[in-house]
Amino acid sequence: MIEEVYHGSEDEIINNFEKNGFQKSIRADFNDLMQGRQRNIGSLGVGTYAFLESGKLATRFSKKQCRNPAVISFKIKYDADNDCLNLLDNSRDMYVYGEYWESEKLKSIIKNFKSMYKDGRFLKRFQGALIEYFIHEMVRTKKMDPVKVVKMGTYTPKDNNAVLFSSPNNGVEICIRDIDIVDNTTITRV
Repeated sequence: MIEEVYHGSEDEIINNFEKNGFQKSIRADFNDLMQGRQRNIGSLGVGTYAFLESGKLATRFSKKQCRNPAVISFKIKYDADNDCLNLLDNSRDMYVYGEYWESEKLKSIIKNFKSMYKDGRFLKRFQGALIEYFIHEMVRTKKMDPVKVVKMGTYTPKDNNAVLFSSPNNGVEICIRDIDIVDNTTITRV
């Protein structure tokens, strides 16, 4: 599958991507994850975040998060059946992920992560920690291939006053876990 995605960040970082492409995958450290020390964790886990088919959402995000915002688009290529944890529109992935957390033996993991990965009312770091743990365990037990991208519907506020719990998803966000899926030749400033 080939998809166009949009990434917003500081202008200096975007300049580097334009000049050098994506150079290094950001990886979770399982020991840090289990100790509550995992840095750079978002709602979909650890990786490079982008919006699918929406430069507008990437622009909103970068304007909210960056002093000198900029946005690029680029294409990613991956095997949708084997490389992607699709929590957007793949009922098999959504079911397996949901059922995984029903196990009694995982209740303590959930409780520990909830206390270690607090970040306000949205619990995005907590959600990302759960995804990281799930992927790690599924790969470790050979029930899943290494995941190169996570995909899920998300809500990006239009402005600081528009954050509501009942807000429906308004975009598709992805977390690129393996930069080898990025076609660096397609990086274009938006």
